[in-house]
Amino acid sequence: MVPVKHSLSLALLCVACGGPEFDALTRADTNDAIVFTCPSGEVVSFPIVRETGMPQTIPDLAESEGCLGVGAMCPDGTPSPGDAMCDDANVNRFRGTCVESFFSCYQPSGTCTDVDTNGSQSWSSGDRFALDIGGQFIPAGADTSCILVEYDFGNGESRIYLRER
Repeated sequence: MVPVKHSLSLALLCVACGGPEFDALTRADTNDAIVFTCPSGEVVSFPIVRETGMPQTIPDLAESEGCLGVGAMCPDGTPSPGDAMCDDANVNRFRGTCVESFFSCYQPSGTCTDVDTNGSQSWSSGDRFALDIGGQFIPAGADTSCILVEYDFGNGESRIYLRER
């Protein structure tokens, strides 16, 4: 038997059957912006800049993701959680937003190691990100995730993050 928190699809099924309830954070990459919608309904948006005759400029959120420890790979040339520059809202664009608050159960620190080429990570603090069917943010000392993520690479990248209430 697969633990419910091990697979997002099973977590969604569990909710439908009266199991634990989850708060959802969504990320959608549209033609105009990268848009995060928080459980409260608050929207955090990063517009795509277009100028005539120039290639479009897609917001680079690598530094912001590095500050939260939620990037696709370990931070490489970008800040890591706890770095002083992460206090600067120009570097950490999630600073003070509902996106930062949503990830508060996952507080990696120290050295990050890419566990495999799929995107799984381990931090010296004991926090881990495991990528299998979806992704799992697992806090230090925990056996289960505090946040699950499912990716949809259809007509644009989108993600759904679930945090148990």
